[in-house]
Amino acid sequence: MRRELGEDVLKGAATRQEIYLLVDQLLEKFADVDQRMEEIEKSGARFRGIYQRAATYKRGDQVTYKGSLWTALMTVPESTIPGETPAFWQLCAKGAA
Repeated sequence: MRRELGEDVLKGAATRQEIYLLVDQLLEKFADVDQRMEEIEKSGARFRGIYQRAATYKRGDQVTYKGSLWTALMTVPESTIPGETPAFWQLCAKGAA
């Protein structure tokens, strides 16, 4: 947007109409970001703590296992260990283990 209106806006030489246009563009961008954030938060990550063999995990659940952080890519059946079944788990942060 800075390029679209040029440096005049930053120097205070922009017209009122140009400023309104810029504000409208910013509001549209923020509305898009708000909508994307809502979608992410609906199906976003949920930290579930240390991996438990007896637990079933849902898509987006995050666990730690051997010092690393893992995210479930889909519903994960019991005893499906992170790192041993790549179809179910995605490594997010590698630990020192």
